[in-house]
Amino acid sequence: YFIYQDGQLVADMSFRDLKFWERDRYAFSLVDFLPFWLVQNSRILQLIRTVEIDGKRRQYEKDYSEINLAFYKEPKPNSDWEETWKVTEGLIKLMRDEVYEKGVDFMVVTASDSHQVLPDIQRRDGFRKSLNVPNLFYPDIRLKNFGKEENIPVYTLAGPIWNEAKKTGECFHGFDNAIPCGGHWNMAGHKFVGEIMANYLCEKYTTLLSKYK
Repeated sequence: YFIYQDGQLVADMSFRDLKFWERDRYAFSLVDFLPFWLVQNSRILQLIRTVEIDGKRRQYEKDYSEINLAFYKEPKPNSDWEETWKVTEGLIKLMRDEVYEKGVDFMVVTASDSHQVLPDIQRRDGFRKSLNVPNLFYPDIRLKNFGKEENIPVYTLAGPIWNEAKKTGECFHGFDNAIPCGGHWNMAGHKFVGEIMANYLCEKYTTLLSKYK
């Protein structure tokens, strides 16, 4: 991870100094400080630990959900998400500069999130309304605009995938043995992305090469 320090991006290595109970605070109980043999022989301590860990797991799910939902919204001033965007855009510019110094091309490709491309329009729209946002493409639009400002080609995949999902009714995320239409791209998702990216790059470089003939 990186942070801004005195206006410069620096690697955040603070995780190296975390205590073992700080590294996985959602899975660690105060009971774990006690001797193992004592906990093993005390039903009361085991019960206390179970209750505490169950509460932390619920808190983890709540925190994780809130983080994911904030992804679709413009960040509030002075929020963690605003700083996250600042660092992300700073890193992209840094990569662009390093790549351009080598005299080669650089571009950004954004993947889709499963909620953005749900083929079930009613379910998708219900999710959007629950967030009180006009659309689910805030990060894509932001990066697209950022690319224009910084001379960085940005290809956002969520739009084309969503159009294809609407047309075919197919899920491009999720697997039969996992969350339906959720999670990572499935085989259909990878296939479709491979095809549209190949077409995009072929067209881009065919046009570019034709200028030198």
